[in-house]
This record gives sequence, C-alpha cells and structure tokens, in this order.
Amino acid sequence: MGGLGLISTGFFMAGLGLATVPVLLHLLFRRKALRVDLGSLRFLRIAVKDNAHRRKIRRWLLLALRMAGVLLLGLLFARPYSQKPSVPGKDREIAVLIDRSASMGAGGPGRSAYVRAREAASKLLGGLPEGTAVHLATFDDLGVSPIRSGQTDDLPKKEGPAGTDFNRAIAWARDRVVQSTRKLREIHLFTDLQRSGLDHPTTDLFPPGIEVEVVDVGQRLRGNLAVVEARAVVEEIRDGSPPTISALIFNAGAFARRDVSVRLRLEGPGGSSQLVEKVDLAGQARREVRFRPDIKKPGLYRGSVEVVSDDELPFDNLRHLAFEARRPEAVLLVDGEPGVSIYSRDTYFLGSALRLRLPEAGPSATPFEPRQIDWNGGANWPGLTDLGVVVLANVRDVPPEVAGSLRRFVEAGGRLVLFAGSQVEAGSLGSLRKVGLLPAEVEGVVDGPLRFESWDSNHPLLAPFQDPQHGDLRSLSFLKLARLKPLEGSRVLASTREALPILVERPVGSGRVLQWASAANNDWGDWAFQRLFLPMMHQMMGYLTDRLPGSGKVQSAGLKPGTLPGIEVQTSRLIVRNGGPEESRIDRATPAEFRSAFRLPDPPARPSIEPKSAIAALPGQNRPGEFWRGVAWALLAILIVETFVANRTHA
Repeated sequence: MGGLGLISTGFFMAGLGLATVPVLLHLLFRRKALRVDLGSLRFLRIAVKDNAHRRKIRRWLLLALRMAGVLLLGLLFARPYSQKPSVPGKDREIAVLIDRSASMGAGGPGRSAYVRAREAASKLLGGLPEGTAVHLATFDDLGVSPIRSGQTDDLPKKEGPAGTDFNRAIAWARDRVVQSTRKLREIHLFTDLQRSGLDHPTTDLFPPGIEVEVVDVGQRLRGNLAVVEARAVVEEIRDGSPPTISALIFNAGAFARRDVSVRLRLEGPGGSSQLVEKVDLAGQARREVRFRPDIKKPGLYRGSVEVVSDDELPFDNLRHLAFEARRPEAVLLVDGEPGVSIYSRDTYFLGSALRLRLPEAGPSATPFEPRQIDWNGGANWPGLTDLGVVVLANVRDVPPEVAGSLRRFVEAGGRLVLFAGSQVEAGSLGSLRKVGLLPAEVEGVVDGPLRFESWDSNHPLLAPFQDPQHGDLRSLSFLKLARLKPLEGSRVLASTREALPILVERPVGSGRVLQWASAANNDWGDWAFQRLFLPMMHQMMGYLTDRLPGSGKVQSAGLKPGTLPGIEVQTSRLIVRNGGPEESRIDRATPAEFRSAFRLPDPPARPSIEPKSAIAALPGQNRPGEFWRGVAWALLAILIVETFVANRTHA
C-alpha cells in the first residue's frame, strides 16, 4: 500500500506542470493594437496610456491568480503532508517505582525479585511512545532515589540492605504525576508485595485521572531464618560471671527447624573467640540464645551473631554487635553522720538503690558496686585510684589534704556528688571551694514544702523525666532544702517555683561535680520513698559514669543512605549499624490487599498507544501531518479573488 501511495502522489505532483498553461494561453491570444497617429486626439492619448497601464497590472495579477489556482489544485489532489513526524507520547507522563528493599534479593543473584523488576521496567520503558515524560526511581525505607537519566541502565545492579517504605515512594510518584498537565498520567510499581510494608499505610487519596499499576515480581518463599537482635545484656566483668550476649532468632517459615547452629564471633583486647549453640525453632516463632564468652580483660569488643542456614533470604542471617566490657563501677559513699542503725544512715537509701537493678534492665545485674564508709573526720580516707564516683552525704567539710586528693581525682576524670543534710549549713564545704570543686556556696537552709518546678530537659541526667510516663518530678516534695548560690562556671540543672536551685553542676578538668540541695535520705523529705528515687539515682550514676544509652563508646544506629550493615570506627567510638528486623518476614500481600491498604484506584482498561506512527496511510485514512484542508481553503480564496479581478479586467 505504501508503494501505491507514493505512485499516486508522484502522479498528482506531475500535474503541477499544468500551471504553465495559463501563461501559454495568455501569450498566444493576447491582442495586438494597430498604431494610428491622429493629431486632434493628442490629449486623449495620455488618458488612454494611463488606463492601459492599469489594465496591464490587472492582467498580470489575474495571470498570477490563475497559476496559483492550478498549483493549489495539484497540491490538493497530491494530499501534501509535513515531513516533521508527530509525537505520539506528548500527552503521557509515567512514574516508575522499583522496590530496592532487602527482601527483593530473595532467589539469589541473577534470579532475584530485584533483577526481575529491572527487566520488567526496562521492557515497559522500551515500549513507550516517543515524547513520553518518564520519572524513574528506586526506594526503600531510607528514602526514594530518583534516576535522573530515566534509563534502566543506570539503575543500581543489586538490591539494598534496608527495609520497605511504600508510603514515601507512593507519595513521591503521586507528587510527580499530579503536577503534570498531560492527559495520561500513570504510576507503575514493581515490588515483591512484602506484607511488612503494609504495617503503616498512608491515608492520602489519589486524585482522579491517575492510573496505578502494581506489578508483583516476588515469589513465595518456603522459609527464612534470621537473627533479628544481638546485644550484650551483661557487660560487666565479675569474678565467676563473664559478660552475656543475647541473640534473638526468628523462624519466619511455617515449619519447625531442628538443630539450627547459631554462631558468635568476637574480637577484642582478649583476642578472638567463637562460640556455637544448637537450638530448635518452632514455625513462625522466636527464640533467645545466650552466649557467655570467656572475657577477662576490659575494653571494646565487636563481632557478629550468625545463624548458619542456606535459605532464600540470606541478608538477615548475620547481625553485628559491639559492647564495652567493663568492671562494675566502684562508687564510694561517704556517710557524714552515721545513725544509730543502718536504716538511719545518710547513704542507706542511695546504696540500696545502686545495688538494685532497674526493671527495664532485664536480668542484667546492676553496673554499680557501692562501698560505704563513715566519715570520722577523714581518718579512714581511702585511695581513689580504682573509684569512678565519690559521694559526700551530709559532710560539713573536709581537711585540705582530702580536698586536694578530691581535686586531683576529679581533674583526672573522676566524678564527685555532694548531698546536703543536717550538718551542712552556711559556709560549709569551704575547703572544696578553695580548691575550685564547689558548684554552689551554701547560704543556709530554707523550710518547705518545696517541689521541683523547672529543669533542663536537654540535660542527659534529666531528659527522660520530660516525659510524664517516666515519672513527674513535680511530685517529689522536700521539707527543707539548702539555699545554694551558684558560683561562676556552674550550671543550675533544676530549681523550685521559688527559683531555689535543687541541683547544680560544675565541670572541673576531665571530670564534673554535682551538688544537691537535698539530703540523700528522708531527713528533709520523703523523696527516698518515692518510686522516682531509684531511676533518678541510676540516671545520675549512669550519666556520671558514661553508661547512659548513646553516651558510651558504643552506639547503635540505623542504616543511612550509602551505608551497609557493619561496625563503623569513629576515633574511640564504635557505631553499630543493622537493618530492621521486620524485613525478615516472608508473608506476602495480594495486589488487591495492597491497593486496599493504600487506597489506590483500580486500573482502568484503555487502548495502548503505538510507539511509532507510520508515514504511509491506509486507504480512507489521513497520514500524520497532512494539511490538505488548508490547501483547499487557500484554493477557494484564490478562486473568489480571481473571479473578482477577472470581472474588472477588460481586453
């Protein structure tokens, strides 16, 4: 049919030669006037000459119009068209999302769900018509990564280590197509439909006119074993009781697994070690495995816990961990006024609190080792080399040599805590002020009742109490408080409604000093009987000994873009990064469940758009770019003008 079209077009174009016919007729049949000179008509000759000039112009104009008419008639039958091809995709915009979460690696290299997603996306983009606007991106719970070129060749070659976040991906694609002014707007999502990604679906509705296609590239997995947690539950090195490592193993499959090997590898100051435990796991169940490595030297230890399994989802078989093995923190409690019984001692409640573990610590023992001594004027003052914290409770003053030893202790990184009491009065602890250790000068005692009113919620010691679920400090009341006047370089951490400081801090060298306006026991109130006393004292000691979460030499952090699971060394700190445990689930959602969870519109049936347009047209059809209608209108206009000019032109 294309050959016939070209022959007919050439035939009609050859007819354009007929445009020369009016010229020939004009030249052959024009009249020749005889020249006769009449003397009496010399003035008439001038007027006739002018009229002849105008007639000549009209005749040439008429000739041009007739030639143009013949030319346009030939073009009309030839059905001319523009050589510039049309753009069939100019009304279409598409966003393509490819799930790059860790579960997309199921199936192994070369046959994983991620590889299938890349191939399917490449086929889709390769069949799009020219001019289609394309937005291409991969996504996981670390965010959406747009591919600027829009080419599948620039996609990452492998899935990532992170979890799934459909919310951000769908929102990103929706924002792209909503802003489009094109008629056809589409979103294509290639994913394995892991059900864990449906735990927190979005509630945003899609505007009308946007088509969403969910392409399932996943496969049903028979099972999966994963290490979903690995941590040191006991970090202290005690005689006969080494640190304890806890690992939580998850069997995501429906069937039980027998004699599963779980391996711990550790490296540290004591060298390398490896332990293996055998466990049985019920279907879709978790089980804790505990290791007790023979660690005797304090220091930083790092390693991993691995479940030895050849399953289809290997990314979660290993989990990294690190911890600082430390001996229990020795805390010296100096009792300024020993009572008649053990219960009346100034340090009784504080020592009891430090010997207890917090409920949220689980089976872990308390990391503190309190040692209580009576003051006796400093006669039995011990050495401070193996201590972490010294507490002076209700001590009026100390001799200069004790003040000097405390100064050296704090400057070297030790911690000092001062509590008030019946023996602390105006001018007390003057020797500590002389050596620069005193945070606030005591100006007397204020009668209550007095309560916490404000505190520094950004300070590590008091930050947890900003949340009422951890306890309301305003519930603590005091019958008396020492009137403290903060000295230069000190910082007030908490105060009463009357602006009386309750807790003041002062940094000294590499250490720090805390001073309380309250007594350590119940002589000035009943705060030691309150449920907040235990977490407050542990929080204080954890802050002073760098044992609070995030304050030690080992920190746990999630993955971030560009990072892989592992242990990152930062000067004297270790940063442990692991993926989320929810990615180990193997249960999958159906496309209908996915659409319902994210409130996606149903995909409407629509005719496909041809990727390319043919130049030749079938009989009875218009070719792209034809402009014969314009030629017809031009021919009609020329015929009208030609008729008008012909009626006004005389031989």
